[in-house]
Amino acid sequence: MLLAAGASSPEPELLAAAGRLRVSTHDLQPAVDSGLVTLQAGRARFRHTLVIPTLLHEASAGELASVHAALADVCADAVRAAWHRAAAVPDRDDAVADALEAVALDDARRGARAEAVAALRRAAALSGTDARRAQRLAWAAEAAREGGLTREAADALREGFHVAADPAVVRELTITEWVLSYSTGVTAGHTIDDMVEASRAVGISADMGTGEGIGKGMGEGLDGLRVLLAAATRVWAFPASAAEAGRVRAALLGSARVLPAPGSGLKDHADGRSGGEQGGAEGGPAHEPSPESLERALRTVGLVLLDATATPAWERAALAGSVAVVAKRHPSVLPAVAFAAEAAQDLSTAAAAWDTGVRFFHANGSVGDECLALAGRAGSLIDAGLVGDGLADAQLSMRMASDLGLPLLAGLAAAAATRARAWLGSQGTGEEITRWAYHLIDEEPPCRLGRARGAWAMGLSALADDRPADALVQLRRVALHETSAHWALADLVEAGVAAGDTTGLLAQVETTARAAELLNSQHLRLLVHRAQALLVEDPAKAEHHHRAAVVVGRRSGTPLEMARGLLSYAQWLGQRGRRGESTQQAAAAVDLFHASAAAPWAQRAQALM
Repeated sequence: MLLAAGASSPEPELLAAAGRLRVSTHDLQPAVDSGLVTLQAGRARFRHTLVIPTLLHEASAGELASVHAALADVCADAVRAAWHRAAAVPDRDDAVADALEAVALDDARRGARAEAVAALRRAAALSGTDARRAQRLAWAAEAAREGGLTREAADALREGFHVAADPAVVRELTITEWVLSYSTGVTAGHTIDDMVEASRAVGISADMGTGEGIGKGMGEGLDGLRVLLAAATRVWAFPASAAEAGRVRAALLGSARVLPAPGSGLKDHADGRSGGEQGGAEGGPAHEPSPESLERALRTVGLVLLDATATPAWERAALAGSVAVVAKRHPSVLPAVAFAAEAAQDLSTAAAAWDTGVRFFHANGSVGDECLALAGRAGSLIDAGLVGDGLADAQLSMRMASDLGLPLLAGLAAAAATRARAWLGSQGTGEEITRWAYHLIDEEPPCRLGRARGAWAMGLSALADDRPADALVQLRRVALHETSAHWALADLVEAGVAAGDTTGLLAQVETTARAAELLNSQHLRLLVHRAQALLVEDPAKAEHHHRAAVVVGRRSGTPLEMARGLLSYAQWLGQRGRRGESTQQAAAAVDLFHASAAAPWAQRAQALM
């Protein structure tokens, strides 16, 4: 039994433990002589691994406790010693639980999420009070979620909510529950109003998100903001009423301890404005952001998610600096920063947030979060014309999410992969994958974001395959999600005009045009001009919009959409017999399409020359 319990212990420790148990080497020799055990490299090796659990199962509880206690006393490795002590105690023991918590901290810091979860779950079981048990279960749930351990996270959440009384711990559990539901599609047990109420409760919180926060919180007040930020993200990605969104917004505004004014209080944001340069997986900005800068960043992100057009321009401008601030102080919020930047049409900040998130989550073993960041970065890369790189990210995210049982993230990744394939010319396979993922993200709770991105991807795929009627059916569904609907506008109008059905399209053009002006987005202006050029009947007005699309397209940061505008203009000119001008626009489109490896689209433009 000693050899079985100490199978990972070196020979000197086994002999020392044997001495404490008054067991001599002669007592161990029969096991060696029979071939049941051999000594290799100073360690005991059993003939078959199943022998170990059999021996341990046959031993009495008292015998096992004595053996593990002896091994703990002589063990030189702190981690193994802590686990042996945990196996030796029959009931709650705070000293042993504290030792296991320390082991979990080390495991989390090196990215070993499964090991950290196991240590925290055992520490929770040994905790002397329900308060400590609940806190450790909250940490275990978040570590399991980050590591893609869905079942373990759900189990820890269920147990944690059962014993948690501290409002701060309830907040931690609520945030983890929501993020887990976003990844898996499992309905969160708490509503948006529950989250708003939880944010108001006072308590000292703790956070394990980076593997460095066991026993250390963000500070009173900021943890409530984290809950509100989770609620705002939920409003942005999932169905929510205007009243619910309004209550989250009111709570965000009402929680402010620091109220920045236009042009003031933004130094921390400005210092880290280039999030991808000053921040990142290696530790964010060179200086330590202040709690006030983190508070402003969290609040700004939440307000933009709820309504980007209602957020003042000076406050939206702070999003760029939020990447560096959040990367240093609370990197698990990076996906929310990226979503907010997308809502504000700040594509460069969204790209920086996704890229920073991918690098940080990968380095820290947060594979669940890495899946989301990879899918997000894939979209940013495709928008920037780096389609091959975007496809690689999307495929990796899709494989990881599928293996981890995270269907909503698999759906987002599949949508990005399908968009990439539509540009590259292999849309058929991608659309099949997206239809599979779209079915998953159509389950309860319905994910507006995922369903809209999936519909956009299938619509673009159908357009690339010259099926405008099919494209129109899909692209009308993108209206589920406002930001996605803006991005798909030109595709929607192109499909509607080609299919001979433009019903309701002008209203969407007007909506996106308002957003383009309020958000000062050259990308949206490009899409609006492309759409208007196809819809207006006056040739002079149509040409004005075509030319305007070309002009603003140069500043849009979206070369493929710029190339689509040039292609559309070339087609329009060719239809009017202006061959020389048409060839000029088509040649410019060919160059842009080739630069992004969008071969089938380049061929379309080449055919006009």
